Amino acid sequence: MLYEDPDGVLHFENRNYRATNARSMTPQYTFHDGSLGAVGVTYRAISYDPRWEDLVSRVTVTTTQRELLALAPAWSLGADLYLPSGRRRSWCARTTRS
Repeated sequence: MLYEDPDGVLHFENRNYRATNARSMTPQYTFHDGSLGAVGVTYRAISYDPRWEDLVSRVTVTTTQRELLALAPAWSLGADLYLPSGRRRSWCARTTRS
C-alpha cells in the first residue's frame, strides 16, 4: 500500500509490513460453518486465493526535482534611509489592493 498522510508524508507498506503489523496479526473475525455454534462469520464454502498479482514489493514515485536559486530581497524601499544620530523611527509597510 502506498499512501500520503495529511502532513504530506508518503508511506509504503509492503507485504512484510502487513504480515508483522499488530492489526494484521490480531484476529478480526472468526470464520466457521455454524456447526460448533461459534460467534463470527458463517460460510457455506471457503477457499484460499493468494492473488499473487496483488503482492507488491517495490513502488516507484515520480517527483519534481527542485533547485534552490540565489536568494533575493522579498521587499525593498528602493533607496537608502539615513537617520540623524540619536533618532529612532518605526516603520509600517502598507499595501494597496487592486
